[in-house]
This record gives sequence, C-alpha cells and structure tokens, in this order.
Amino acid sequence: MIINEPEWPPYYMTDNSKPGFAKELLSIILTNLNYDFEFQLLPIARGNFYMKNGNADISIFSYKKQRSEFLHYGKIPIFTIKIKFVSRIDANFQINKISDISPLRFEFVRGISYTENILQHANASDKNIYTSVILKNALKKIINHRSDLTAASEHTLNDEILKLNAYKELKIHKFVVTAKAYYLTVSKKSTLLIKPLNFLNEIDKEIIKLKLNGTYQKLENKYHLLEINK
Repeated sequence: MIINEPEWPPYYMTDNSKPGFAKELLSIILTNLNYDFEFQLLPIARGNFYMKNGNADISIFSYKKQRSEFLHYGKIPIFTIKIKFVSRIDANFQINKISDISPLRFEFVRGISYTENILQHANASDKNIYTSVILKNALKKIINHRSDLTAASEHTLNDEILKLNAYKELKIHKFVVTAKAYYLTVSKKSTLLIKPLNFLNEIDKEIIKLKLNGTYQKLENKYHLLEINK
C-alpha cells in the first residue's frame, strides 16, 4: 500500500536517521500487522489529490466533514496538535486572546493553514501573501526583530527551535489557538484495502497496545513531543 507522506516535522522528516514520529509509529504498526507498505513523499496538495482518487491508500488527517466524502477515518488519534504562537523571549507582550496579535507584525509561512480567527486579527495588508517560504526563515526574522510572531503546531515549533538552537531567543506562548486530533485514514477509492473499516479497527487496537507497552511514549520522547517550553 502507498502511504501519503507530507514533509511535516517532527511527524514526517526527510532525515533518514530520524524519519519522524508519525512515520516511525506507522512503520511499527504496519510491520506488526504484516502489511506491505511504501511511503511516498508528496506535496500537500498532491497528497490530498492522491487520496481522493486512490493513487495513495492511507494518510493522516484531522477530521473535516468534506474529507469524509473521500476518506474512511480511524477512531483513535495517531497524535493531537495544539496551534500556538512563538515570539522573541524578550518580547514585551503577552498573548492571552487572539485579538492580542492585532497590533503585532505577524509572519505568514507558506504551507501552514491558519485558522480564520488568526487571519482576521493578524496584522497583514493581504492575507493571501505569505512573507516566509518556510518556518525556519520566519523564526530567523523574528529573532532579528524583523517580525514579532508566527503560529504553528507546538511540536513543529519546538522541533525548529531545537534545530536553530534558539531557546535563548524564542519562546512558545502558552495560549492555545486551537487543538486538533489527527487520525489514520483510508482512501475510499483504494483498490488494495478491500475492507478499510476492518483495517482501521486493527490500527486502532495496535495504537492502544503500543501505548500500554510504552513504545508510543518512547517515540514521543525521541521527538521531544513532551518538552515544550522547558
């Protein structure tokens, strides 16, 4: 089967020595269940298209009603993310509500889907123009006082800050914009998974098993998923 693999640290990573939390977890689960599988690195839009037409068999998605038209969802989340803001550690502002970002210079990063409330309050002349191509560049601009803050998954922010060795320059704010659970999904047009609901039920049981035996928690530690703002 083909697994849609977006580039999304620390869940999916191109570094072979650390392939990513989701990629390692799925590899363990599918190997335990004796399935043949192959990861295919795809841009986000193409990966979504492949899942719609059955060129890819499985992927990880948050739940949206419109996606359920072409996807079968598992019941147990693979992981849950929290969207948070990041700024310089010496910033003279606090974020306690979305409207607090209105007077600040918000850095938009291509490929990140911002919530509607962020788009409404972010200080940008055109919400369709992204000011940074990748998150690392956005964080460097914030460090260099060229922007004030940006937002992304706390785990992704943590991963990028670790790579930049910038915990003396940047902080992740405690305020949570939104939280989303991500599930394993099967394309409704998959020709390989004839009984997708049975397959997803197997996956759910395996996730529970890996949490009970500590494997899940070891992967969380490996990818620093529990080290936010320490």
